This record gives sequence, C-alpha cells and structure tokens, in this order.
Amino acid sequence: MQKGSGVLQKIHTIRDLKGEVYKILRQGITSGALKPGARLKENDLVEELAVSRTPIREALNQLSREDLVEIIPRRGAFVKRWTQQEALEVLFLRKTLEALAGRLATPRMSGADIDALEKLMADYEKGVLLYVDADKRFHEGIVDACGMQRLKHLIRNLHDSLQMQKILALSFKSKKRIRESMAEHQRIISALRDRDENAVEEAIKKHFESTRDMVERMQTD
Repeated sequence: MQKGSGVLQKIHTIRDLKGEVYKILRQGITSGALKPGARLKENDLVEELAVSRTPIREALNQLSREDLVEIIPRRGAFVKRWTQQEALEVLFLRKTLEALAGRLATPRMSGADIDALEKLMADYEKGVLLYVDADKRFHEGIVDACGMQRLKHLIRNLHDSLQMQKILALSFKSKKRIRESMAEHQRIISALRDRDENAVEEAIKKHFESTRDMVERMQTD
C-alpha cells in the first residue's frame, strides 16, 4: 500500500478503534481496493487512518486469523494472495454449507421470499442490477432464511474471502457462465417452490460444482 494513497478513510470516532480499523481494512481487501500481495505498513496505516499502532496491530491479527492478511515475521503484513487450490477448497466449503442452508431454508421461505429471488434475475435482465450483485443477493436471500446465525456467519466469511472474490470476478466476465448460472438459480427456485428439500440441496450443490469445473479449467487453459 502506497503512503498517502487515499484508499482508506481516516477514523473520526474514539469508540472501538480496533473494530473500526478492522472494518475499513476488511472492506478495502474484499472490495479489491487493497490488492493481493500489497504490504500493509503500520506507519502508513497510522498516518492514513489517524489512529495509534495498537488497534492497527489488533485488526491485522484478526484479519490474519480470517486468512485475509498474511503476517510474515520480520517482513510485515501483506494482503493474502490466492491460489487455485485455495479457491477449490473455498468452493467445496461453500457448496457444503450453502446446500445445508438451502435445506434448512426450504420450509421457512414464504412465497414472497421466493418471488424476490426470481425478481433478482429479472432485474439483471432489465439492466437494473449487475449480475454480481444479483447473484450475491440471491445467495444471501437463501442463507438468511436458514435460521442459523453461526452458519450464516461461516458462509459470509467464505463469500468475502479473496479466493471467492476472484472467482466471482472471473465468472461474471463470461456471458456464457452468467447464462448457466441463471439457469442453475432457476432450478433452485423451482425446487424451493416445490418445497423439496432434497432437490434444493442437490440444485445448490450442482450450482457450485459448475463453478468448480470452471476454476479447474482455468488451471489448464
């Protein structure tokens, strides 16, 4: 990270400084404003965020535990780089956890909730939403209905991982993959309308397996 880059905003509150630093750095990393491999220099962060070293170190340690930052002894903290294998692992975990969330959400979602999922696809078609936003809200709509806070938290962390952000960026450059994804979403919606927990679970798994296949092809292309 270059000194005085203006990527991050100064903190103007004295409450929970560590939490504020954490939120700002996490947003910078997951949004791509802080690039993989970028060094997070304490001196620069002190100046840019206008806080002391202690909350910065605490926030960096927390981000390290979440695998968003890599702390190398005697070298410093760096935004974590992603690898193909890590991406496949994240996809496997998301497939497993979101399939469970879909099973749990099936009897809990109202007709209006399911209509809202379908509207997201229509809004993309109309140009109201970018597909990356429609996809994010689609998955959030199902996960939010699962009724398990810890499961929701685990899935959120996986979605915000650097690996998943890179996968999404690559996936949605392809019109073909977007069309495939929309068809997969429609199968999930149909299974939800049928209140078929097994079919919902299977449709979600196949959706993530299609993305996995794309990532595996990237290794040999």
